[in-house]
Amino acid sequence: GRSVVVDECVQTRIRASIEEGRRETGLLIGQLASQRDYVACLIPTPAQEEDKSSSNLGEKIVLDDNWAVEHAKQVVRMLPGGLNVVGVYAIAPPNAMDAFLAQ
Repeated sequence: GRSVVVDECVQTRIRASIEEGRRETGLLIGQLASQRDYVACLIPTPAQEEDKSSSNLGEKIVLDDNWAVEHAKQVVRMLPGGLNVVGVYAIAPPNAMDAFLAQ
């Protein structure tokens, strides 16, 4: 299996998001290596213009696949050399995550 090294500030942000009950999806930014992958930053996927009124404290996570792909494309264009999108993440309480995974 592959191992992933996650920067301490990323771990702290994930813990804080969980404790606050935040519902969030986004991109993992870092480097892929032959032995280990490194995650240096989380970049949340912003709400679409028509979704700005919805709160991240709602009952469920709503993810538009096309919007998530567009966000990833924009982020890739802005990243400095050596950093890449290495994955995606979703943070939510267990009940919201179950509904999200069932989509």
